[in-house]
Amino acid sequence: MKKFMKGSGLTLAIVLLLGMILVTAGGCGGGFKDVTQQIADGEFNFDSEDLENWIWNEDWEVYDAASMTVFNNDKPIIKDEESYEETMEAAGIQKLEIDLGGCEVKIEISPDADYHVKAEKISAFQTYAEGDTLYVCGVKTGSFNGNLNNNMSVTVQIPADAVYETVSLSLGAGDFEIEALSADSIEIEIGAGRLQINGLRAEILAVELGAGQAIIKDAEVSANAQLETGAGEMIFEGSIPGDLQAECAMGNMDIKITDSTENDHNYNLECAAGNLTAGSANISAGLGEKTIDNGVTSDYDLECAMGNLTLTFE
Repeated sequence: MKKFMKGSGLTLAIVLLLGMILVTAGGCGGGFKDVTQQIADGEFNFDSEDLENWIWNEDWEVYDAASMTVFNNDKPIIKDEESYEETMEAAGIQKLEIDLGGCEVKIEISPDADYHVKAEKISAFQTYAEGDTLYVCGVKTGSFNGNLNNNMSVTVQIPADAVYETVSLSLGAGDFEIEALSADSIEIEIGAGRLQINGLRAEILAVELGAGQAIIKDAEVSANAQLETGAGEMIFEGSIPGDLQAECAMGNMDIKITDSTENDHNYNLECAAGNLTAGSANISAGLGEKTIDNGVTSDYDLECAMGNLTLTFE
């Protein structure tokens, strides 16, 4: 599902590019941000039904992993049920693998020491623990119409003191809310939905956003962060004392760094047809590249193609 999400996100970005050029040419200031917000809210419409079905026209029957799908053929799959709930012990769980699309998802703190996974209005869903990994997989079959009241919902409750080795989140269209998440390495891929994380701790963080919105607040990334957005909007607030690689294709990226100053980092800045601001440095369309060496060990590599990338310090 991850490769399909990425490919679909890039395809949608190309389609949106053409539309946004027309919007900009028509004098609609702030068009990039307005359109991406409409996508996240499920309010943006093309002249056909392509947007509603763009991610769900694949045959979401049972596949194996080699066929780029989410489900494990050897484990039970729940289909077309009103609800399902399972409780699993936390002992031995060191990794999370969550692959969901077309639904409303909440990851929150468990009331006890166990894991609790619940799904409602199920199209196709699967959850199980194997080895040191907890898997939660599911898709909304048919069209995703932006009305989450009519789509599958999934709640994953994790122990309050859980710190994972790795966390992998692959998220399609939908609404995703995470109360808190801690791991050595966190990887997040978002197709065309809305994601909000209210507390994140990691040594290594990688976030890839296609279209939609990702909001990450109260974050601490100790070693390396990679943030990438295509046609969406990404907002990040937190500390990155190590290295940062940020790429904004044609959307909007707003990064607010805490617990350090502008002089605590070196900068490699590159801008094509958009606007890039990093502290007191600014590069607009056509001005190319700029390197700032402050003689420190932290490198911030920022690249903006057609969108807006803003880096500030608090």
